[in-house]
Amino acid sequence: MIETDQISIEISNSILSIPNQSGNTTSINFISDSIDFSSKAGITETTSDVCTGNIHITNSDVSFTFDKANIYSLNENQVKSGGNKHINLSNYPLFREENINLISDFEGLLVKESKFLVPFKNSFLNAKGEDLLINNNLIAGLIVLKYNPGRNSKRIQFNSSQKKISTSKRRLKKELRKSGLNNFKIEYLEESIKIYFLKTISD
Repeated sequence: MIETDQISIEISNSILSIPNQSGNTTSINFISDSIDFSSKAGITETTSDVCTGNIHITNSDVSFTFDKANIYSLNENQVKSGGNKHINLSNYPLFREENINLISDFEGLLVKESKFLVPFKNSFLNAKGEDLLINNNLIAGLIVLKYNPGRNSKRIQFNSSQKKISTSKRRLKKELRKSGLNNFKIEYLEESIKIYFLKTISD
């Protein structure tokens, strides 16, 4: 058994990238009250703080930050049953629509909360990230945008970091694709927009 309070996780630059960081991987450094490793049990940890800068989804202009994460695994039986106490796979509709094998025997990071910057019309929209799954093969999760519903059901209004932005639902899809998100599904709620997204190493 090896015990330590720090560990670095390397994620392929095909999935995540940090500006001005050299090499083929992106380093995410954990500082934890307790991180244990054994060849039988693997890595177990509690209460992990993360030291990292602004991270980009590779080949996109979408970036995010987070300060807490869990080292996480999900086996095939849990996938078949819809998840476990940490993850509900109904929150990942693209896995069902694409290929559920992407998530079978998942080992990587689970980021419950994060902050996103989504480029839009020469500005940036502040958004909340939820339940991100990250490893060397994929990043998937949910981006939540707050908006002001207008009188016209086809138009929406955002408060960006610089100004108010009024746009159409159709234009929102175009701007998300322009930013580099290619595989996503949008759900409109009363005052928020849920964007389920998936990027794989083959994208």
